[in-house]
Amino acid sequence: MKFFSYQDELEQILQKKVDLVSYEGLSKYVKPFVDKDKVLIYERQIR
Repeated sequence: MKFFSYQDELEQILQKKVDLVSYEGLSKYVKPFVDKDKVLIYERQIR
């Protein structure tokens, strides 16, 4: 449910329609464009 909450919050902040998708859910044709522009915001440390 957090996923949809994030989407709603982003749409309110940006005043634009937002679509969220997991990286694994991206088409192999789209991934190179995403990889070129992506910025890491948060990374969980695995212990």
